Amino acid sequence: MLLYVFRPKADFESVCYSCDPELIQLFLDRGADPISGYPIYRGFQNCLNPIIAVYKANIERVPALQVQADLALCYFGKTIASSLLENCSDCIEKNALKSDQSAFENMAAILNPVKTSIF
Repeated sequence: MLLYVFRPKADFESVCYSCDPELIQLFLDRGADPISGYPIYRGFQNCLNPIIAVYKANIERVPALQVQADLALCYFGKTIASSLLENCSDCIEKNALKSDQSAFENMAAILNPVKTSIF
């Protein structure tokens, strides 16, 4: 009897962009490269929570994922800053700024628990 082994051939970046943590984990467990082309970072750009789950499940086994998490923090930091500048042409509303800072700090604490505060 001949046994077949599942070997993923799909573009792993596309798999990460799907935001399906079970599918992403299946590909990782079967040998997909989580480093080349920054696929986890690309997934972070599309959806946050499912990719955070994948990141947390694999960071000890693949410490190089931290670079992609750091890139995601930079990406979201720039997005928040850009949004604030666009939405507050005359003045910056302190409550909106605090809300965006809190969301960003929460994400930073999840992705990089060593750093306690971004601002």
